[in-house]
Amino acid sequence: DCFISGKEDAANIFSRGYTIGKQNIESYLEQVRLMVESCDNFQGFMIYNATGGGTGSGVSSVLIEHLRSEYPKDCQMNVVSYPDLYREGIPVGSYNLVFNTHSLLEHSDTTVILDHYKICYLLRYSTGTWHPTPYSVNKFAAQILCS
Repeated sequence: DCFISGKEDAANIFSRGYTIGKQNIESYLEQVRLMVESCDNFQGFMIYNATGGGTGSGVSSVLIEHLRSEYPKDCQMNVVSYPDLYREGIPVGSYNLVFNTHSLLEHSDTTVILDHYKICYLLRYSTGTWHPTPYSVNKFAAQILCS
């Protein structure tokens, strides 16, 4: 019920993700409005995104900017996964990260940064699994946030 999804790819480019986000922001905000209206005691947003690719950085930047303008008094907490720029092989990953971080600094009340490489390292060390699945990485990150 809380997922916003689409079929277009931002090709690891922040500006493309930002453009896609601007084109679709009304449908995203409508989904958010429905969720906010269904709450008895709405207190704020908790947004999860990755910063290395174009969709996670670009679309989420548009979303948090609009959420701040539409809900200025409500808390906005962002949980972001910083990529391992040396191993992921995305040439523009560092630019995506900088642009998204700027947006977070401007519009977010609190930002929790998760280092993707360190999470994978901890999983390898604690479980002995050398190639953790996205499911196990996300589960481990959720356990970190809930502790």
